[in-house]
Amino acid sequence: CSDAYGSYSFEKDEMTICLENHSDYAELGDTIRHEAVHVIQNCNRGPVMSMLDTAKYATPADKAFAENYPHARQHMELEANIAARNLNDEEVASLVYKFCFE
Repeated sequence: CSDAYGSYSFEKDEMTICLENHSDYAELGDTIRHEAVHVIQNCNRGPVMSMLDTAKYATPADKAFAENYPHARQHMELEANIAARNLNDEEVASLVYKFCFE
């Protein structure tokens, strides 16, 4: 895991959570919600939010984080950060069900 909190492989549909890199449960919950949004995106075959909505909710920290990724992935990372911060566990679980199982 090196210094990552977690990752999601769209190709393998596989989520990894690096427990040892989290300092508390709030941070761990944020990572799980972030990676779960990538599961939703994979089921949706792309982002759920429009670029306008993503731009409206993204903070400067979100934008700086997304810039670490190739341009084609930045929208997905912004969306995952926004959702992880603004949605609770139940809301994310509900979206996983909606996009992946309905």
